[in-house]
Amino acid sequence: MEAHDLQVIDALVAHESDMAERMRHFDWAATPVGPPSTWPVTLRVALGICLNSKFPMFVRWGPELIQFYNDAYTPILGQKHPHALGRPVREIWAEVWPTIEPQINAVMRDGQSSWNERVKLQFLRNGYLEDAWITWSYSPIPDGLGGVGGIFCACTEETANVRAEAERDILAEQRRLALNSARLGWWNHDLQTNEVVWDDRFKAIFGVEHDSLSFDAIMESVHPDDREEVTATVQAAIAAPDNPPYSNELRVVLPDGSIRWVASQGKVHNMGHGPTGPQLSLVGTVADITGRKRNAEALLERTRFAELNAAVGKALTGKSDELEGMLAQCARAMVEHLDAALACIWTLQSAGAILELQANAGAHTLPNSPYQRNGSQGVIPLGESKIGLIALERTPFLTNNVVEATMPRDRDAAKKND
Repeated sequence: MEAHDLQVIDALVAHESDMAERMRHFDWAATPVGPPSTWPVTLRVALGICLNSKFPMFVRWGPELIQFYNDAYTPILGQKHPHALGRPVREIWAEVWPTIEPQINAVMRDGQSSWNERVKLQFLRNGYLEDAWITWSYSPIPDGLGGVGGIFCACTEETANVRAEAERDILAEQRRLALNSARLGWWNHDLQTNEVVWDDRFKAIFGVEHDSLSFDAIMESVHPDDREEVTATVQAAIAAPDNPPYSNELRVVLPDGSIRWVASQGKVHNMGHGPTGPQLSLVGTVADITGRKRNAEALLERTRFAELNAAVGKALTGKSDELEGMLAQCARAMVEHLDAALACIWTLQSAGAILELQANAGAHTLPNSPYQRNGSQGVIPLGESKIGLIALERTPFLTNNVVEATMPRDRDAAKKND
C-alpha cells in the first residue's frame, strides 16, 4: 500500500486494533472501492466511527456493498473472519441475503433507515447452520454527490440472551409444574412498596379474590392469635444479615369464617440497588396443611384414648382389692391422658334414683360442689344438674360453654357447679 494510502488509514484510527492493522495490509486497490486515498470524506468518517467503537459495527460501500468492520463485529462473523474484509456482503452472508436484501435496497435506493430487533437468522459461520438472534439498524451514508454511497450498521447478537430467557421460561414452567404437583402456591412481597403478589393457588388457599394486596391487608386474613408470630418471623428474616430461609405454620380465616391451616416458607432476595437502596423481595410458597393437621389431631386423640384404655385396664386389673382405689386410678388416668381439668366417676343407685360420686381427680370446684365426697356432698338426684340429666336421658353431652348450653335445666346450678 502506498504511503499516502497508509496515512489515510492512520488518520482513521484513534486506538490501535486488529482490524485497523488488517486494513493497512489489505490491497484495497484490487477492490471496487479503490485505494484509501480515493475514498470520499463521508466513507472515511463512517469508517473512523466504526473502527474506534467497542460496539459491533460494519460499513458496506458501493454498489457491490464491500464490507468493512471492527474488532467487536468479528465474533458475529465466526469463521467468516478475516476473509470477510473487503468482500461483497452478498457473497459473505449468502445464507441470509434473501432476508436482508429488501432492507439494503431500501437504504441504498431511497435512503431509508431500518431497525430490526431480535430477528432470528440462520448463519453458516462455523461450518454448520445455526440459529442466531440479531438486533441491527441500517443507516445510509451519503456519497457526497447527493446520493447514497453505502450503509452504516450498528448491531448486536442476542443469541445468548434469547437462549437464557428460553431456559428461564423452561425453568419457570418446571417450577409451575412442581408447584402444582406439590399443590403449592407462591407469593412475592416487595419490601419497598409493601405489596404482595401471588398466583391462583395462593388465592384459593387464602380465599382472596385480588391478585395482590398490601402486606397489612393480607395479614387481615391471618388468625388474630397467629399474626404476632408471623410478623415477628418475617421481620427476623428481613433483619438477618445472611437472609436465611424461614418457615412457619399459621391459621387463615376464610371469608365464610372457617379456619384453614397453612404452611408458609420464604426467603429474602436482594434484587439489586435502586433509588432507595437495596431492592429487597421476600419470596416463598404456601401449602394447605389443614388435612395434615386434622390427621395429626385425630392420631393424637386415638393415641390418648389408647393410652387411657391401657391405664384404665391396668387400674382395673391391678393388685388393689378396693373398688374405690381402682376408680381413683381410673379418674387420674383420665386427667393425665385426656388433658382434662377434672374427671369424675359416678354410679347410679337405681333404688334411690340418685348419682353417687365414687372417685374424682384433677381440679376441684367450690367447696359446696357436688364433686366433693364429704358427707351429703357427692350425691345428685337423677335428672338434676348436668350430670343428673345425662344419666337420666342416657345422652352423651359435650360442650366448651356449659353456662350457655341448652342441656342444663338449672342454669344457676350450672353457673355454680360448672
